[in-house]
Amino acid sequence: MNDQDLIVLVQESPIDDLTLDQIRHLRARLPESPELRDALSERLQMDHHLVDAFGASGDTPDQFVQKVMQRKQRQNAGSRWIFSLAIALLLIVGIVAGVYYQLQAPSEPSDIATNDPSLGMQGAQINPVTLDNPMHQMPGASPMPGKSDSNNSDMSPGATELEEPSADPEPVEQDQPFEQETLVPRDVAPLTFAHLTSLPEADRRDSLTRSQFDTWLTKASDKLPAEIQEYRDGDRPQTKLKGWFRLKGQLPSMAALRFEMSELHRVRFHFYCGNQGVSIVRHEHDYSPWYAYAMTAGEDGIQPKNLKLQANDGYREHRGPARHYQPIAFFFDDATSELVFYRGDVEVIRTPLPSSPDRIYVEGESVIRHMNLWPLESLPEAQPAYPQQVAINRPADLPWQSKLAEQAMLEKNADGSISLVSKNPENHSWACVPIPGYGLRMVELELTGVDHSHGVFLTHPAKTPKEGETAEVPAPQDGLVFNRNRKTDELYARFSYIWDALHEVDRNPLLHPATQVGQHVWVRLLAGGGQIRGWISLDGEHWALLSSEDNDTKGAYNHVGISTAKVEGEHHLTLQKMVVRELPGLTRLFPKEHWEKVDQVSWKELGESPYASEPFTLSDGSKLPADLATRLRRYSGVNASYDHITELSEEALQAASSNADKRQVIKDMLALTRTWPLDYHEKRFISWCEERLGKLYEEQLSTPDRPDYASFRRELLNLPTMNRDPMGYFSQERFNAAMLMAIQQQRWNEILDSCETMRRYYSYDPRKMRSDFPIINWAGGIAVRHSNRANQDVDYLTEGRSTSLLVEDLSKEAYNISAELNAALESDAIADACRLITQIPESAAEGLAPSGSDPDHLFSVTAAIQMAVQNHEALQHQMEKEHADLAQLRVNSAIQRGDRKIVELVTLQFFDTKAAAEAHLWLGDQATSSGDFASSLQHYIKAARSAEGELKSKVDARLLMLGHLPSGDQAETTEPISIGSTTLSANSLVDETSVIRSAQATSQEDATADTNPLAQATWPESASLQPTDIVLRGSWGREQERVPTAVRDSKVDWHGQALGMTSTGDQTYLSNRFELWKLDLKDNKEIWKRSEKDKDRGKAHDYPYARCVPLLVGDMVVTRMLHEKGFALYGFDRESGDQRWVTNLDGQMVLATDPISVQGRVLIMTLREVSQSTYAVRLSRVDLSTGEILDSHPLFRIRDTWFDRGIGHVVPHREQLLIDLGGVLASCDISGHLQWVRKQLTFPQKIDSRWAKQQLSNIEIVGNQAISFHAGTLRLECFDIATGTLRWTMPGTNVQSIQMLDEKTLLVEEPEQWLLVAADSGKVSSQTTKPKDLLSWHRTQDALVGLTHQPPTEKDQKATIQVVRMDIHTGEVKPLQSIEISGKELPAAGPLFYGPDQWYLWQFDDQNKDERRLMVVQ
Repeated sequence: MNDQDLIVLVQESPIDDLTLDQIRHLRARLPESPELRDALSERLQMDHHLVDAFGASGDTPDQFVQKVMQRKQRQNAGSRWIFSLAIALLLIVGIVAGVYYQLQAPSEPSDIATNDPSLGMQGAQINPVTLDNPMHQMPGASPMPGKSDSNNSDMSPGATELEEPSADPEPVEQDQPFEQETLVPRDVAPLTFAHLTSLPEADRRDSLTRSQFDTWLTKASDKLPAEIQEYRDGDRPQTKLKGWFRLKGQLPSMAALRFEMSELHRVRFHFYCGNQGVSIVRHEHDYSPWYAYAMTAGEDGIQPKNLKLQANDGYREHRGPARHYQPIAFFFDDATSELVFYRGDVEVIRTPLPSSPDRIYVEGESVIRHMNLWPLESLPEAQPAYPQQVAINRPADLPWQSKLAEQAMLEKNADGSISLVSKNPENHSWACVPIPGYGLRMVELELTGVDHSHGVFLTHPAKTPKEGETAEVPAPQDGLVFNRNRKTDELYARFSYIWDALHEVDRNPLLHPATQVGQHVWVRLLAGGGQIRGWISLDGEHWALLSSEDNDTKGAYNHVGISTAKVEGEHHLTLQKMVVRELPGLTRLFPKEHWEKVDQVSWKELGESPYASEPFTLSDGSKLPADLATRLRRYSGVNASYDHITELSEEALQAASSNADKRQVIKDMLALTRTWPLDYHEKRFISWCEERLGKLYEEQLSTPDRPDYASFRRELLNLPTMNRDPMGYFSQERFNAAMLMAIQQQRWNEILDSCETMRRYYSYDPRKMRSDFPIINWAGGIAVRHSNRANQDVDYLTEGRSTSLLVEDLSKEAYNISAELNAALESDAIADACRLITQIPESAAEGLAPSGSDPDHLFSVTAAIQMAVQNHEALQHQMEKEHADLAQLRVNSAIQRGDRKIVELVTLQFFDTKAAAEAHLWLGDQATSSGDFASSLQHYIKAARSAEGELKSKVDARLLMLGHLPSGDQAETTEPISIGSTTLSANSLVDETSVIRSAQATSQEDATADTNPLAQATWPESASLQPTDIVLRGSWGREQERVPTAVRDSKVDWHGQALGMTSTGDQTYLSNRFELWKLDLKDNKEIWKRSEKDKDRGKAHDYPYARCVPLLVGDMVVTRMLHEKGFALYGFDRESGDQRWVTNLDGQMVLATDPISVQGRVLIMTLREVSQSTYAVRLSRVDLSTGEILDSHPLFRIRDTWFDRGIGHVVPHREQLLIDLGGVLASCDISGHLQWVRKQLTFPQKIDSRWAKQQLSNIEIVGNQAISFHAGTLRLECFDIATGTLRWTMPGTNVQSIQMLDEKTLLVEEPEQWLLVAADSGKVSSQTTKPKDLLSWHRTQDALVGLTHQPPTEKDQKATIQVVRMDIHTGEVKPLQSIEISGKELPAAGPLFYGPDQWYLWQFDDQNKDERRLMVVQ
């Protein structure tokens, strides 16, 4: 077949028609035929565009076909060609994918980074030829910019894992010649360590090919076994090493070698600097610890000998999720001369080397899954060392006490060291000294001459000597000894009975964990939580944790000592140096002088009780009060219950000042606490510490000191515990908080790094990952969409593609006008801007254009002009000066002709000018003449903005006519006013239209909706809570037991949340979404109750927290009720409760909001499905006589993700309606003319539970600005009401509710506090802590009133509901009334509301019951 035949084959042939012979021809010609490569490239590009188009719906191809089939059944025969076209497109996708798969099948195994699309390249285009031809580039050639060779996996020094794109070229796999001197990192921009951790891992069947293996490794020696086994695992070739191999080159600076191997415990790594080096082993036994042994080269210069333990991981890998993280990375830190191994975020080894290793050997048996060398921006810092408090270079000068055998002596040497010498002793000998320093501390000893008879211990005096008596030498209590390893003829350290000198073991350090030491060793000891723990070191800087099972303490130790057992022979143990380090977080809570007094308290007094309150008697006869310091000192010597440990920790946290100090307190408490073996108390305490650290981390998220999540992970996974039992460590709440804040701050790369790293940790169980961290795919999808990283993971594409609720329908004409207007204004061409505005066509009035400065802001041409006028004062002046005559001519001419469209166009072309005011006045009069007072009012309000003089008086008179107070001081007009064919004076107009105002007052009664209190209401401090006869006993919907997990876990009173109330006088109308009550608060009785039909009743937890607030209009009550198919709208007679009508029982439309009344017009937002998964948002009018939905004006489109929360809220303001749909914020006038739209990112319910305690929706109006909040929002937004322009934002993920405290201050409720926020700037001025166990609260005139739950403190005592008064400025909490309640369940208390001169609240002893009693404050 020639090239033309193959091109035709690629373009036209179905996949099923391709034969193996044709595929072979394709593969053979691809490297040599540019035309054939272009043809295949075009097919792949078509595939990309189709997948992108289909992916926007969130459907897989199968789902897409299924939905197309379903829609086909509803279509007529004339539209069948559309279905055929869709199927044809899908077949094309299948053909391209099939061809690509067939062409790839014979290739070598591709790199894991290519297989895993979670990391891509910024702006990189993948060449289809390089995807299919690993030999497309000559060996050693650099990749072309934007190209990648996916078949060369990261098995060679030049290969790469496909990963996060950056502004610089991203890692690209390729073959490169190996340089013998130094390994060459990838030619890419250096990565952050968090980015490195997020890179993909290998498939369990991936392997280096033989050629790739040979580019990295070679046989270590002809004399050592080295076998390369090649075999197949299914269709995957495998290459397995067995024996000794050397890495081909040295490790460069600022680069990490990242690899993955099977059976890691069967592999050892040996690093040499000359003849000195270190061996790294991950042992299979004893909880799989990592050990680093200092060693020297054997006779062959390769095999190690003289192994001494230098460092280990302290079981950090095994106890945390890093045990599931497959890749390993190591690097050499030139700044510290350390070799460092990481597994995920866990530092498993940090060990010293004189310089970068000149030889690296791999010994063992394993399949290398992948290997790559990555350049790094910076290296992770080592875990901070405990601060040195005292360094004793001359320990001989300390006040030693000793008890020696006759054949032993304690020698003080000239250099300041001290030696314990014995020769064939007949008894044991020891010497001890008080530990220098103060506070909670650990002691380090540098020892030489160590042999198997020696030991190191901690102790305390047995008793205080009487006056005149000599104190006894404290006997050894707990410590470690040095025994013999027969296998290596070396010493090894272990905790044991201090005189256990003859114990021996047979352990090969390379096969089993062995704490090997030499005659020179450092020892560190720390007592805490009733346990002593110890470390050994060769240099006093790098430490290896010793196993601590049988070393419970016998008190609070304050002495350290050395010992020699009764063992034949000569023994000479020398203490060269002593170092004391403090636990800084706890020790620095008190001054040195106080700790020195605490150290004088004897163990007998300290150990009596953890809650001792009597003062202690010191040696000089003075008294020391019991306090946190004495309790911490006691805790260092004895274990305690979970409650006591957490009480100590809480007290210490309160004493600490900064966030960093508090984190250090928690770490110090963990260092003190017995964490092996774990029992119930210690395991709970570790979880408590993780939770508190997480909360402290959350506190920093919105501050300049914000750490990234990778830093927090490293802090969490490297905590100073010694437990070996696996723990979770990762919290959904912390991860969600970090991701939501990062989304708000648009840190897209950090989000992708964090999401990808978590996927690595949970690669063993993706279902668990999706269950525990559902935010990962959603947040990662958002980050992919907003960043330049070409990650094609299907989960990201489906969940992140449609995160915006709004379907953007932009107008090209509106966009061009706004762009030209901005260009003119930015260049100060005011005259050009005016001419452009005066020539705006009528067709441009309805469209939306995107903002160039705010991607979430879309606006109409009207809003664009208003923004221009607000920001450029010269614009309106120029318009009045140069175009007033033209404007007046146009408006007069149009009014004379009665041309309504031209008059409306004048209001746009000459915005806020005198001519526009006259145009609005005329339009308002036309609406008034036809009885459309709602429309006339909005025109009069707009006219009032620019009307002056006599015209202003005319407008004000009309506003008064409609019961609307005009703004400003204006003299009354004396000229007659014409409305239609009638001419009246202004005063006569107001007098003659009183009937209109009374009709308006009747249809729009002054009712207090949703229980807002009167501003003048105060809570009576001397009153009592009394029950009334009103008890709500009704239906709260079907399937009440299926409470959403977030609501159940948050213990939220969902019954109370569902109550919507409207009060007028002494009557209240109450809805729980399924029933409607009318209550008489004066006589405390129920007047009537109306319910929907049981068979149509909706589910209790559909549209959670969407309250139905009754609307009082005329002689009717209009309200929504929830049915099985959604909300229906009911109209009831106010007096009798008789049903007049009901609409939307069939659920043909969605009633998205409660109805509102504007100048006698009842409006409601409705949704109507217009296409698959897309709904039109419409402003609809309700006919009060029939309930029919009329005049539905489409505004914009949204996606069906709206139903996740079902938020809908409308707030009228002057001539505008503000609409909040929980992801889209918009403004229109009552005629349905859309002004602007704001997109708001809202997290879905399933990914985070904090929505369960959040207010569903609220818009607070402050002058010409408004502040919006809704459940699930990422931020509070303050915006200009007229234009939608953003004024300020603040983080909203932790906000639970907002309301205005006064005209200048916004009250923001968070889980544990209230914030006072300046309404004009968004700055937090103060914060007040919320009372404990707060059930509900309400704002009164002078304070906040809350209801708290007080559980019983004694056996026969009852729980109470306590009323408290909270001063929001000072934080003072004053208890007021209380009532006793029966039962052990959490009670319901609230909501509170103000009725006729009294406060009321709903209450019941069990919030889970379908019953509420009305309580009155008398």
